[in-house]
Amino acid sequence: MNTTKEEFNIPNVIIDPKTRAQYAKGKFLGKGGFARCYELTDVNTGQIYAGKIVPKTMLVKPHQKEKMQQEVTIHQSLTHKHIVQFFSYFEDENYVYIILELCRRRSLMELHRRRKTVTEPETRYFVKQIVDACLYLHEKRIIHRDLKLGNLFLNDQMEIKIGDFGLATRMENDSDRKRTLCGTPNYIAPEVINKKGHGYEVDVWSLGCVLYTLLIGKPPFETTTLKDTYSKIRKNDYEIPPNCISPESCLLIQRCLQHDPQERPSMRKISQDIFFSGFTPATLPTSVCTIAPRYSVMPPTYQSQQTLINPNKVTKVIQQPPPPSAQQTQQQQQQYRRPFSEQQQNEQALVATRHQTAMSLPTPILMNERSKDAVSLNGRLTSAASKQTDIILSSQMVRQITNADNDAFVPPGATNEEISDDLHLANDLLRQLDHLIQSKPNEMIDKHEDEAEDPASAPMLWISKWVDYSDKYGLGYQLCDDSVGVLFNDSTRLIMTAGGAENLQYIDREGIEHLCTMKDYSEQLKKKVTLLKYFTSYMDEHLLKAGAAQAPRPGDELSRLPCVKSWFRTRNAIVFYLSNGTLQINFFQDHTKVILCPLMSAVTYINEHREIRTYRLPALEQYGCSKQLFTRIKYAKSMVDRILANKSNQNRIH
Repeated sequence: MNTTKEEFNIPNVIIDPKTRAQYAKGKFLGKGGFARCYELTDVNTGQIYAGKIVPKTMLVKPHQKEKMQQEVTIHQSLTHKHIVQFFSYFEDENYVYIILELCRRRSLMELHRRRKTVTEPETRYFVKQIVDACLYLHEKRIIHRDLKLGNLFLNDQMEIKIGDFGLATRMENDSDRKRTLCGTPNYIAPEVINKKGHGYEVDVWSLGCVLYTLLIGKPPFETTTLKDTYSKIRKNDYEIPPNCISPESCLLIQRCLQHDPQERPSMRKISQDIFFSGFTPATLPTSVCTIAPRYSVMPPTYQSQQTLINPNKVTKVIQQPPPPSAQQTQQQQQQYRRPFSEQQQNEQALVATRHQTAMSLPTPILMNERSKDAVSLNGRLTSAASKQTDIILSSQMVRQITNADNDAFVPPGATNEEISDDLHLANDLLRQLDHLIQSKPNEMIDKHEDEAEDPASAPMLWISKWVDYSDKYGLGYQLCDDSVGVLFNDSTRLIMTAGGAENLQYIDREGIEHLCTMKDYSEQLKKKVTLLKYFTSYMDEHLLKAGAAQAPRPGDELSRLPCVKSWFRTRNAIVFYLSNGTLQINFFQDHTKVILCPLMSAVTYINEHREIRTYRLPALEQYGCSKQLFTRIKYAKSMVDRILANKSNQNRIH
């Protein structure tokens, strides 16, 4: 049963009746079951927490109160690096409040939805931390009973934090067996379904499902119906696709998913499994929430420091092969350097210091996010200032929604480029938008747009600044994490990550990705790196930013980023299509933006006050949406139509 926001008239300042601590209610984080979560800031210290808030109207029945009390009792007894920290618990006349550690990077569920599969080094990194936390829980006689991607949270350091102890239970002794049917269907163990009594082994089963899902891309027993899922679990009916993951991964999955719980290894034995002997990064960059990292990895089969391997490739032959020749190594490297797919790859990762030298170059044509006027390359003035205070599109823009804006600006020197991508994400986005538009959510009489809000689906990256210098060089842009990219007129791309690492990704005209750093790049890139630094300096000096800067952190040397795949301007907006399937539209007149992600099935709307809200597309069908949002969604659909209609995948769309 879900509650509506009308039932959550939570005060803006929440006071703990016992300690008198005051918390300012901040950003809505999400909802689940009876609870809603908000950022809560301690007024005295400025410390920001996650506040889980449950209305007492949802805790009327005795078993509901007992369940809540058990969750609090268990969680507040735990202190571990990889468990969400419990800070306090209190209640007032209307609500129960649980103050928890804030995990800004959401959970492995959102990472999985964006990535589908992750590399084995990443999986080892995550699973090792899960096992460490489970070891701690089991030693304290606690079974979590709901281990799943959505309960494995990530903090800013990309560390796992196990959360949500609503189904957790404490064992009285080693022979104790629980018989409650609980858990999440895709992760539930057969002995739970059969109500034969269960113990610590159910967490091992769930861990196997987590491991399988991360590596294969979907849960092992997933079907379209609960009945069929339970049937497959009872029969232990799952398959590991051939040539997909390493033998060590296969064996660990099989051990964890033994039908007989007594045949499953303990968490202690799992922690010693050979699976963890492979390369495991010490930390990971936040970019892995969106795209696979770059590695510097030594192969396990021989001791050459210079050989790079694909971490997701299965070696069918166990005996040691001879070391590859330099030519073979180069061919292997080229084979896996494709930027527009989620192939897992290993590349040298070096740390460099950013070159801040300002270049003396001609002034580019600027489309400032907050400038009053902007000059197009043919000399015409295009107003970019909002003439109204609300966020409704101008009548001209509304008229052009159904008859797509056909005067897309084509800069001189535009070059055709065939990119190795089948635009399947754009097709998927078009399907989702078509479905939403046909449901006419704007015409619903009783709209509850707030109920469709899902902050967890917000984009990790979007374009916060851009400069159109395509009459001479190309399009420069900055992402919200301060990374910078240029889409050059010769159809090549250069991206520099933010922070202390500042890796370079160069994508040539054939779509091959070359990885280097600001300290170590080829002579042929010298001019383009100079231009990249100029674009960076210009945007830093002249443009406001739509997004918060992030401080450098360990692991950033492994960062890789999506890039702008294509862009074009219409009379009303500039449109960016990114290599991870993200579509971003910035409207000139009122400075509003929409960012659509087919992987998350979500639309993010940034209004003229730079307030950001993210909605799930299926939820908008269910709860309805405003005319303002619906009009922009229709416009976005027409832009996807245009991208797909251009069969040659040009950088500038005619």
